[in-house]
Amino acid sequence: MMTGEVLEPDLFEIVAAPVGADFGENRKDAFSQIISVKEIHVPTTFSALNLQSDLAILELRKPVVFNDFVLPVCYLPPFYTDYPTQGLLGKVGLSN
Repeated sequence: MMTGEVLEPDLFEIVAAPVGADFGENRKDAFSQIISVKEIHVPTTFSALNLQSDLAILELRKPVVFNDFVLPVCYLPPFYTDYPTQGLLGKVGLSN
């Protein structure tokens, strides 16, 4: 995201319990939950220059249902020491 860029929530959907990298394949899977994004909250301290505060919060249009295939995740647990640095991309979740 560039400084001053506005992200339109209607352009995004999240996939919970994906079966693969293909969005169409995930849409057909009975266990996948595909949920539209209602609002994107970007910290006012975000900086594209040094990646300060580069974690946005996605507010969903409906709740995610936790089950055997969808579980909550924690980002950067207390024992984690390999913090992201500038130029390094990361993600949260278990899928590849």
